[in-house]
Amino acid sequence: MGRVILGLIFCLFTLTGCAANVASRHYYGMGIHSVNDAKEFKIVSGSFRDGVQYYKNDRTMNPDISAWAEIQDGWFELIVVSITNNSKTPIATNYFTDDFELIDKDGRLFKVEKDSMTIYPQVNYINPGDTVKFPIVRPFEYDRFTKETAMLVCTLGSLTDRVKIVLKPLPEELESQPQGSGVK
Repeated sequence: MGRVILGLIFCLFTLTGCAANVASRHYYGMGIHSVNDAKEFKIVSGSFRDGVQYYKNDRTMNPDISAWAEIQDGWFELIVVSITNNSKTPIATNYFTDDFELIDKDGRLFKVEKDSMTIYPQVNYINPGDTVKFPIVRPFEYDRFTKETAMLVCTLGSLTDRVKIVLKPLPEELESQPQGSGVK
């Protein structure tokens, strides 16, 4: 019995040690009127000191709604998307109507499942000034998504009042920097 418990503890430490070495990819994005306008949002550079530098079209994008996501490569299935609402109006959110999709570089769309309703945010709105984290599950059939993902699309709200957010991968030079660098 003692050897079994020791074996389980060894496995736990081995797995958690491996978890620290799992590669991850970070994404940044903002509100957008239509996914068709996503080509007008480009992350052009970044550094720890200066944060993310991007190009956007003011007519089709809303930088008052921003988002960060971390997608881990490996056996982890969870993607965490943090959405910040700096606009003047609340953003509706609902487990049953919110949608998350990954779009790869070939334009293929992969529907992303929301995690269990019990850990999904229990809020009806992201109020102005608030940030809400959404746990979602990466698609099983999309095994190499960290290198192949062109964008992550979040659609929040009721069926009649939808807010779209497009997130794109950060440049490679930002990947090695600590999180929390500013956004320009």
